[in-house]
Amino acid sequence: MTNLLLLVFAAGLVGMGFHELVEAGIIPPLITPLYNLSAVLAEDSGVGQFLKALLGYNARPSFSESLAYLTFLVLASFGLLVKRRKRIAVSGA
Repeated sequence: MTNLLLLVFAAGLVGMGFHELVEAGIIPPLITPLYNLSAVLAEDSGVGQFLKALLGYNARPSFSESLAYLTFLVLASFGLLVKRRKRIAVSGA
């Protein structure tokens, strides 16, 4: 469970890093914004600020930012699953 929480925190950092790179013009945004959740949960609300600080929440992310976030989550989750299966196989043998 802790691994998953740390994985989401790390993905938030990756997403925020890509957001800053898009803002600096280093990475193209491709589609900006991909979606807009400002009406549902604004970044400057209390909950929005909390989610932004912990999970890298962005109400109007670009496609590049969302792709980086999801790619990190998928690759890191796959890595954790492979590691867990190896550990189970070694302890079971």
